[in-house]
Amino acid sequence: RTATHEVGHWLNLRHIWGDNQPNCGDDFVPDTPPAYEPNYGCFTFPHNPNDSCGTDANGEMYMNYMDYVDDSCMNMFTFDQSTRMHAALNGDRVGLLTSLGCSPTSVNEIFSESIIELYPNPNNGSFTINVQNLKSDKININVFDVLGSRIQKFENINSFPFQINLSELSNGIYYVRLTNDNNTITKKVFISK
Repeated sequence: RTATHEVGHWLNLRHIWGDNQPNCGDDFVPDTPPAYEPNYGCFTFPHNPNDSCGTDANGEMYMNYMDYVDDSCMNMFTFDQSTRMHAALNGDRVGLLTSLGCSPTSVNEIFSESIIELYPNPNNGSFTINVQNLKSDKININVFDVLGSRIQKFENINSFPFQINLSELSNGIYYVRLTNDNNTITKKVFISK
């Protein structure tokens, strides 16, 4: 949850007390109540109701990721915090939306992108993989979801084009990893029914 807090900063959120302590600073988010200063520990609801910063009977939003309470007490961003983070993703942080940083790949890739075809893409779960100029008699194919869990495994494939049917999977992004000895390449596949 500390990492969630820090990512919140990276996406343009301030602490709920507005980083001006103890003077009831502004975090520039309309739906977070004002807070006098950072909160530490863990509280019961309500915390500091009707304080000098102008909170109502519900008090300070100590359970917000942008406070300093114990991790076990943090559990939320507000709607307007989400809007502010989306604005950062579409502004200064737009590169994250197209980054390949979250794609599972190997440092030791020697397959060339041009010799491996995956089509159609997007597809309904049924697609073909073709490897041009095959230099090995054994290629393993693994399919992963976006969380990195292996969903399907095909071993020792030596005949291409190779048909894969994942129509039982839900719509989304998946990764197909082809491995030849110690060499790997990963392709992104989009399932849309």
